[in-house]
Amino acid sequence: MLDPLTAAEIQTVRLKLLAFADRQSDQTVRSQCLAVDAKLAEVLEGDNPILHRVLANSVQQLEEALRWAARSTIEKAAFHFLTGLRHRGSLSAQGARRPCRLNEEAPTAKPPAM
Repeated sequence: MLDPLTAAEIQTVRLKLLAFADRQSDQTVRSQCLAVDAKLAEVLEGDNPILHRVLANSVQQLEEALRWAARSTIEKAAFHFLTGLRHRGSLSAQGARRPCRLNEEAPTAKPPAM
């Protein structure tokens, strides 16, 4: 059986983990959070070394899901940023074909017509 302080700490971690899961939009991350929470609940019921290994494995899977979700979020943000630049004309095909030389002056933008 776990000592009361360890049990209280596990309960605190479970509450924080569930709050974190509620804020996630990635379903894989959410499901991995719930899996870790379920394992933590089992650990509270008994001090089983096999259960500890299963919990460690669940935490590792959650870490992997978080890495994939973060990478996906960064890729989506970069895509939207670049798409926005393309729509504004900053990434036009003409500008991409001809690089600016150090000695040349950069082209100036025309003022908007009024």
